[in-house]
Amino acid sequence: MIEISINGKKEKLDKSICIAEMLKKFKFDDQFSGVAINMEFVSKKLYSQIIIRDGDQIEVLAPICGG
Repeated sequence: MIEISINGKKEKLDKSICIAEMLKKFKFDDQFSGVAINMEFVSKKLYSQIIIRDGDQIEVLAPICGG
């Protein structure tokens, strides 16, 4: 089991998974989200390749409307 932090909330996973799987598991809309792992932005092209590891701090960002 691994422990991660998503937007400041501790979560547990049975195993390491990729970002795309994590977004689905926690019901984030990956079309409109940006993701940073350990304070580094991740390109959407890499969501199915980057594996989340024990202790990772993940921020899932949604677009904000404004001017």
